[in-house]
Amino acid sequence: MTSKELNQISKIKTFIEQEMRVIDMFQKTRRREYVDSRRIFFCVLRNKFLLTYQAIGDMAERDHATIIYAIKTFENIIKIDKLLNITYQKTLEEVEFITSIPDLTRREEILYKIEKLNEELLCLVD
Repeated sequence: MTSKELNQISKIKTFIEQEMRVIDMFQKTRRREYVDSRRIFFCVLRNKFLLTYQAIGDMAERDHATIIYAIKTFENIIKIDKLLNITYQKTLEEVEFITSIPDLTRREEILYKIEKLNEELLCLVD
C-alpha cells in the first residue's frame, strides 16, 4: 500500500468516526454504533481499495473471518436500516471525493467542497 492510499484510508476512518459519533471504531466493544462504523469501514476497504480480508483484518486487529462476517451481515442490514444506509451512502460520496482529488491542503480541500456544494445548490434552485 502506498502512503497516499494510507492517508486516504485514514481520512475515511476519521470521516466514519465523525458520522457515527464514535471515538475510536477499533475499540473492543459490541456497542451498535462501533460495530456499524467498523462494518462501513470494512466494506469501503474491500470494495474501493480491493483489500483482502486478511489485510483488512490486520489493519483492524481482527481475524479475517470476522471481516467476512461483518461485510456479509452489513449487506443485509443496510436493506432494513435506512439511517445506516444513508450514512453508508454519505461515506461512499466522501470516499469518492477523497480518492478523486489530488493531495490538497486543508484550506484547498474546504474551498473545493464549497465549490461543489455551490454547484449542487444551483442545480436545486433551477
